[in-house]
Amino acid sequence: MKKAKIIFGATIITSLFLLSCNSMPEDLKNRKDYINSTLTEIGVRADKAKEMSDYKTIIGDYLSLKDSVINYTNDCNKRGIKKNNDETITSIDNSVNRIKEIIKEKRNTLHIGTWAYSGGGINYQIKIRSGGKWSSEGFQGYNSGAWSGDASNVEIYDQGILTSRGVVSEDGSILYLQTAAGQLDLKKID
Repeated sequence: MKKAKIIFGATIITSLFLLSCNSMPEDLKNRKDYINSTLTEIGVRADKAKEMSDYKTIIGDYLSLKDSVINYTNDCNKRGIKKNNDETITSIDNSVNRIKEIIKEKRNTLHIGTWAYSGGGINYQIKIRSGGKWSSEGFQGYNSGAWSGDASNVEIYDQGILTSRGVVSEDGSILYLQTAAGQLDLKKID
């Protein structure tokens, strides 16, 4: 993750120089300043982001800013101020693609951790570990075994037999686990 954070910072610095213009009308200067400050602000948020919702918001903000850069560049050129911000646009696209990769990596590991359910007299906890092992306590006693899949399709095996299948919510807070006894909505506790 640290590598990505450094890259976001480099994107901001590069883009700030590309958007500079010496003599321009006040409205274009204000738009340039807005773009530069927004680009900096989005980069800072990208560096600090941890949650899926944060990353998705940042992608939307980058795409909106990209539209602003395109409109700003077109307006400058229409007014006779030669502008080419292709590198800035490419930088924004690269940042969006890096964030999409981060989301994909996070999505692939959302199911790792401890999940708990308590309701209707059932107290159940399952710990899904990296390396394909799981253990649980409650519900049907204490079990352990192997699992496979990712956040979009978790399969739990007990003594080599598929016993449960689940999917993790988009925000990573709930594991919807279908068992022989019905569906359990387990909340992530670590």
